[in-house]
Amino acid sequence: MIVKHEKDPDIREDGSELVNYDNQDFKIFSRRNYIIANQTFPMMVMHWHTDIEIIYIRKGSVSYQLNGRKVVMKKGEGIIVNSRQMHCIQTENEDCILDCLIFHPLVLCATRYVENNFVLPIINNDYLPYIMLSDKIEWQKRILHLTSEIFEWSENENCEMEQLSTLMMLWKILYDNLDIDTEEVVDNNLEIVKKMIEYIHAEYAEQIKLEDICRQGGVGRTHCAKLFDKYTNMTPMEFLKNHRLSKAVELLLDTDMSVSDISYEVGFSGPAYFTKSFREKMGCSPLDYKKEILSRKI
Repeated sequence: MIVKHEKDPDIREDGSELVNYDNQDFKIFSRRNYIIANQTFPMMVMHWHTDIEIIYIRKGSVSYQLNGRKVVMKKGEGIIVNSRQMHCIQTENEDCILDCLIFHPLVLCATRYVENNFVLPIINNDYLPYIMLSDKIEWQKRILHLTSEIFEWSENENCEMEQLSTLMMLWKILYDNLDIDTEEVVDNNLEIVKKMIEYIHAEYAEQIKLEDICRQGGVGRTHCAKLFDKYTNMTPMEFLKNHRLSKAVELLLDTDMSVSDISYEVGFSGPAYFTKSFREKMGCSPLDYKKEILSRKI
């Protein structure tokens, strides 16, 4: 099985991801990903983006952490992650092949009328953080197959019109089969968590205390812990350590910095604690991890 080391996602300080589209003037991204069982991906940190994400599992299984919920998908299933939802991917106990489609809502908005009547009612609907898909339900099966079709088109040159027309067909099927409630509901707790995560992403290299994180959300220690547990399934300090480890992996793979220098660069108190934390998370030392990943790129 081929495992590609893709470019790590660009995470802004507010925790949102800047999707690396192949063409920034045509914001449709489609990939077929091969994932090894039980492999940890520290670069896949909890994040959100304005773009919409569709996943179709072709083999094996994988799980998503999404707004604090764990969603497991197996072959023949998938998910639509709506705009601005906190999520990250997690591997399960078997290898997985999945099709991933990410697109910006604006590619659907041919006119203001289309935007207001067919796009915004879905992406601004807080009752629809995500939509589960199954090939056992006909209209959902069609969406899954169209997701793969968009990937197949991406293998060809000058395929943009075919991809766009397929995506418009996909969106129409989705719209026709949703019971859209127009009542607006705002999750204030989610916005508080985003503020605290924004602070962690901006200041992770500094010596951050729990009180510092609480202050950014305007909450006490207990409420802060409850919010992080609900939306990330981690404590605030675990989230901070995981983010530091994800930044450390970037430096390991993209620079010649020593393990000691990296440990201080990402905010650890020293190389011993960094190596211990890395081994607990990844199952190997930083240098062994680097050798393993780089060997796959040859």
